Amino acid sequence: MNLILEIGYEQLLQLFRQLPPKQKKQFLKEIEKEVIESDINTNLVQEPAPDYPRMDLKSAAALLIDDYQQDGELTTFTALDAEPFHETR
Repeated sequence: MNLILEIGYEQLLQLFRQLPPKQKKQFLKEIEKEVIESDINTNLVQEPAPDYPRMDLKSAAALLIDDYQQDGELTTFTALDAEPFHETR
């Protein structure tokens, strides 16, 4: 038998505060365990492979050259291209 309670965050927090210290600790351990398992399961789900072939950077750049030359949002900072980025003085 499954019982599903629909309560909000504030209500859950109020119930948690009513627990004795020992049960609070046990509750927090169980929650931590759930979070870790959830993270592990989420990371196990692999992203689907793209439906397009991988291409080298030169080919990709050739396809996008018109956008980079004409799109105002992409060309705004091209004046900074000649600036040394990682160099220290």
